[in-house]
Amino acid sequence: MAINAHLLLRPGEPTLETEAEGEDSMTGLACGRCGLGHGTTGSYFDTAMICDECVVAELAHSDFKRARDIECAAVMAGNYNYPGIGLPADLAAEAQLRRKTRRLEQVARIAAAAKTPASVADTQDDEIGFESVCG
Repeated sequence: MAINAHLLLRPGEPTLETEAEGEDSMTGLACGRCGLGHGTTGSYFDTAMICDECVVAELAHSDFKRARDIECAAVMAGNYNYPGIGLPADLAAEAQLRRKTRRLEQVARIAAAAKTPASVADTQDDEIGFESVCG
């Protein structure tokens, strides 16, 4: 049975294909950090355009105030191309984890939709299922 996987996604959620291309179905630009949401806000840590989830994580980071103050001073001095102080490793790891989690959720939804009564009765489908691929 063919599955139209794009019908199982939430509105605006990038597909596995568009995510790999760095696209978002609504704006054309995925988040420059996690690749998931709409990249609509500039980061203070680097030059990436980031989504709302990444903005929240950035605002909560202990180095945010320092990054913002240094960028503001650079802009006030006329440096409009300031690259930022660099993305902290923990923020990068958090974004990567969020991306992996979201991809697993997508795969699980697609796999669940593929489990129709006919395929549940088929034992061959159960031998090579989601758990053996992702587990």
